[in-house]
Amino acid sequence: VMYHRWVLLCGFISTTFLVLWVVYIPVTSECADLVHEGKDDKAFPVCMAMARKGDPFAQNIIGVSYATGVGITKNLSESLIWFQKSADQGFAKAQNNLGLAYLEGLGVEKNIRKANQWWRQAALQGEATAQFNLAISYSNGYGVNRDVGTATEYYLASSLSYLIDGNFRGFLKSLKYFHAKPCSLLSNQGEQA
Repeated sequence: VMYHRWVLLCGFISTTFLVLWVVYIPVTSECADLVHEGKDDKAFPVCMAMARKGDPFAQNIIGVSYATGVGITKNLSESLIWFQKSADQGFAKAQNNLGLAYLEGLGVEKNIRKANQWWRQAALQGEATAQFNLAISYSNGYGVNRDVGTATEYYLASSLSYLIDGNFRGFLKSLKYFHAKPCSLLSNQGEQA
């Protein structure tokens, strides 16, 4: 069974890598440019105009702005509205952010199962942080049945996603947790057998 999972994971990784290289189109817009340049005071009004027109990237940025109080007064209820609009359009980062809101109870009642549901949707799109969050959930049995094999798959998927995104720090973090958690759990299971 474990060999079968590794074959599937390797197939998934190679297919995901190919698809990402073929269809990856960087997000470019005035909103994205201002955010990446750190011009928060100028970004909020530009992103808000785009968000009102239905742009999911801008909607997520507005959600983050309201959640953190950057560029606008902090308002968790308003952040959730914008995250939800973006997530409903399938924007993975907004889905991950909704998962974090449910995990922490930010503007909503804490609900780890709902957090996992949102992370699962984002993880299917290759969102590294969502994959990492699911790995932790499966490693520890948070809102799901504890499953070392599934946790391992998510740790490895998040490592690859971080690497593809050019996030070396996230890549190392994911590998560190993979080594510390599933590997130790697997070795402990072997000792019990």
